[in-house]
Amino acid sequence: MLDAAGTYRAAQSYRVDNTTEAYLEVELPDGAALWSAVVAGQPVKPAPVAGQPRNVRVPLTKTAPGDLDYPVMLHYGGALRAPGGLANVAFPIPRTVNIAVELSQVRLHLPEDCRWLDFGGTARRIEDEAELTAG
Repeated sequence: MLDAAGTYRAAQSYRVDNTTEAYLEVELPDGAALWSAVVAGQPVKPAPVAGQPRNVRVPLTKTAPGDLDYPVMLHYGGALRAPGGLANVAFPIPRTVNIAVELSQVRLHLPEDCRWLDFGGTARRIEDEAELTAG
């Protein structure tokens, strides 16, 4: 969610099937602050990574073969330049370091007087909520 002043608040959700990793290492966007982390419905305390000021390690639960995946939710925020005019904006999305992401989806909420024209790169606009849910 991006407000008229350029401040954003975001939630990033992962579905994790984990048989090997003790933690999920995430590189936060420049200037972002991690507010909370929840793993399988329980709050956890992320740990900073020495020598990597933007990286945090989120402790994970290990699953046995055949177990269902579980949610990992990160809440974070920061600031971009205020929206307006025609300009390119790089989304402030955390990047996983030690675990590959299979599929990414972004839901963007803007102030009512702002319009998003297009996505660059491999992202595309989804017009139908059912298509987003199916992903």
